[in-house]
Amino acid sequence: MAACRVENAKMVSAVEEIASIAGDLNSAGSEFIKAFNSAIADMQGASKDALSEFIQTKVQKFVEEDIGTAVKGMSDLLEGNRSNFEQVDQQLASSISGG
Repeated sequence: MAACRVENAKMVSAVEEIASIAGDLNSAGSEFIKAFNSAIADMQGASKDALSEFIQTKVQKFVEEDIGTAVKGMSDLLEGNRSNFEQVDQQLASSISGG
């Protein structure tokens, strides 16, 4: 069996940083949509309508929510693993010490 070692403080820090990045991605996605809409605001015609609809129905939710949600999910997964290691370590210590 391979050795397993968890550096709790580093994992806590990584979880927090990844969660922060997820929020930053959501904000950046909103800024992207705002900038894109501004860029096409003066366009006219069917191509603008199609482009606008595409952005609203296919791209907006993806860049404003889905990417950040996926990254946040990785943060949550890492935190779950960290927490499990911490609990198992404590259970082993309690078993060893008879407590």
